Amino acid sequence: MAANHVTLSYLAPFAYGYYRRFGYEHVFDHAHQVMAAPDLPRVKPTDWSGTITRYGNDGLAQINDFYARQPQNQRGGLIRPAWWQHYLTLKHHWSVAIYRNAAANIEGYLIYERQATNFAIQEWVTSTPTAFERLANFITKHGTTFETFSYDSPSATNGLDLLADPYRLKVTVQPYMMARIVDLYDFIKRYPFLTDIQPIRLAVSDATLPANQGIWSLMRHNGQVTLNRVSDQLTGPADIQLTIQQLTTACFGTQSLARAYQHGLITGDVNAINRLDTSLVKERPALIDYF
Repeated sequence: MAANHVTLSYLAPFAYGYYRRFGYEHVFDHAHQVMAAPDLPRVKPTDWSGTITRYGNDGLAQINDFYARQPQNQRGGLIRPAWWQHYLTLKHHWSVAIYRNAAANIEGYLIYERQATNFAIQEWVTSTPTAFERLANFITKHGTTFETFSYDSPSATNGLDLLADPYRLKVTVQPYMMARIVDLYDFIKRYPFLTDIQPIRLAVSDATLPANQGIWSLMRHNGQVTLNRVSDQLTGPADIQLTIQQLTTACFGTQSLARAYQHGLITGDVNAINRLDTSLVKERPALIDYF
């Protein structure tokens, strides 16, 4: 992958310990949520001007542009080219419900599967309150057909705060995918830092990819990122010492550098750690696709 200039790699591990040997780390979670049909909340939409249209797998192509525009899918999600959409139709027998407003613009969709006794929601994405209400109402209309309703949220977040009785929703947070930075230089140059960074030296260890290992000088000034490897050794002066795994999880927002320091996973100057931490994206990543 490094030879082909691949910047990032994701994988679904059969064993976390095995892939940690190659620089991968747990980054993504899912929240599996289940509710019994009698416990479904009553949803009464306030706006009925739009329409919901049901499709089979052919609906996937119609929602791709909307999917790509959603903020949650830009936090580590996949770009879905035509070949990937085709793969999904071969692998699954899904139904797609698309909500369009009165102007016929897509504002939300639902991908679901009718299992024997369970209404299994695979994706539920909306951009407006009306779309959320209408699709929620669409779901609850199936309350007499299925015993349970499930939803796999693409992050550890859940809908407990939206329910009058949160006890009715059973939530299990499940480790999902691993990730690793393959091309450290390219990744950092493209990373969406939140603030400028005074020069910091990072001693990054990466036993699998020597091109990433060494002491790197990082600076961001007026929005421009500068990254130089000043040594391919780890013995020189550095502000922060960390592995490629810890750098990956920090940049993805899965774990802060401050938390990693408190658990002894990284070492270095506390002030430098906090300065770099402030510049990193804090929202946890979200990944729907499985491969």
